[in-house]
Amino acid sequence: MDPEFIEEMRRDLQDWKDERDRAELDRQKQLEKVENGAKLSVHSPIPLDAEPIALRTRGEQYRQFLFERFCT
Repeated sequence: MDPEFIEEMRRDLQDWKDERDRAELDRQKQLEKVENGAKLSVHSPIPLDAEPIALRTRGEQYRQFLFERFCT
């Protein structure tokens, strides 16, 4: 496989993992606020069940699958 393609896939996967981790931290903070008596906003920036932005399209899901299958 093309080394540039592999490197791009690694960066994409890392970006996705970073986004997922940020979303999980935000979700935990929102849950802590709820547990401490604060209410969740109707317009919460990250819904509790949201998929990371990087995985919203089928093409991106397929790219991640290919990368994990062949590059890791």
